[in-house]
Amino acid sequence: MREAADAIRASTGLSSARALGREIAERVTATMLDDAQNDPAAILPGLTRRDPIAMLAFGQGIGAVDDLAASYRDRMLANFGVGIVVEFQQRLLRRDAAQDLRATLAERYARHLRNGFQ
Repeated sequence: MREAADAIRASTGLSSARALGREIAERVTATMLDDAQNDPAAILPGLTRRDPIAMLAFGQGIGAVDDLAASYRDRMLANFGVGIVVEFQQRLLRRDAAQDLRATLAERYARHLRNGFQ
């Protein structure tokens, strides 16, 4: 979190915990939704070079991708039960789940930054 905040602060000039939290959440969810990034072959280099956004998105035990998967599953079950939905609907549900998660992550990251994880 600290590395992500420092990098964003340096490149954007953002300084408030709320603004940094929103930007980190935006980048984390964008990374999770980028299908090219979701390929395990693409994830591993980001984790091994300690890319802070990749770590927050996919890192074992801290990755927000687990929260996204749970939210996506819940939306699928609520909307379609156990039926298999067409790919277009799957993309919409994943996008909507990520939008909801982005708001949650923004608050979580801002809280961590305010509490000294900078």
